Amino acid sequence: MSEPVGRRDRSRALEIRRRVLDSRKHFWHSSDFDAPPSTIEHILGALVGEGELIRVRKGLFWRGAMTLVGMSPPSPMELARQLAGPDGLGLTGLSAANALGVSTQVPRRTHIAVPARAPADYRQVEFRSRPARTGRIAARLTPREVTLLEFLDDPSGSELDAASTWRRIREEIASGRVRPERLASAARTEPAPTRARLTALLGQAGFPDQAKRVPPVDPRTAGRALVSMA
Repeated sequence: MSEPVGRRDRSRALEIRRRVLDSRKHFWHSSDFDAPPSTIEHILGALVGEGELIRVRKGLFWRGAMTLVGMSPPSPMELARQLAGPDGLGLTGLSAANALGVSTQVPRRTHIAVPARAPADYRQVEFRSRPARTGRIAARLTPREVTLLEFLDDPSGSELDAASTWRRIREEIASGRVRPERLASAARTEPAPTRARLTALLGQAGFPDQAKRVPPVDPRTAGRALVSMA
């Protein structure tokens, strides 16, 4: 004899709750569960009300670690991967300058560049759209590498003098934390000032062959871009 529908539904609801409550630092999608959408929404909504889940967007939830002040939020980059996809993400603006060690300023919101139409900002994260910079995806750049390109696009966030700023960025390129060959590959879809600065820095950091792979820039544009590096 088959299990009664009511009992089966209760059993399914308990299983969903157990799966969620047993998790830590995990995103949940409504599609992760085998149950009618209304049932899933009711169960997950109840867990949100109990403080056991955070609702990020419709159909997307976060289960963090419990602390004395409530549930820990996802990291900005984890959140960005869920909302904008896993590829071509990186810090921008003051967030990029801080991550690269040329600024001590920590913005109230983490600024993240995405190689697509930017999703709506969410709590501690502000997104910037970079839909034309598809080379970042094709070259499979890491977030650190995207962050470097974002800083080269707008180095105004540095608190250091020009010599110290560019010495620090050359050290970053030479450190092994970023891959010069991938930066050169991605440069084809970067703005001209970024390409000009990247070409100069790759050469100065000891990667002349990679510098030659960066698409050339009009001399006048390059001259204006490199003024800040003098």
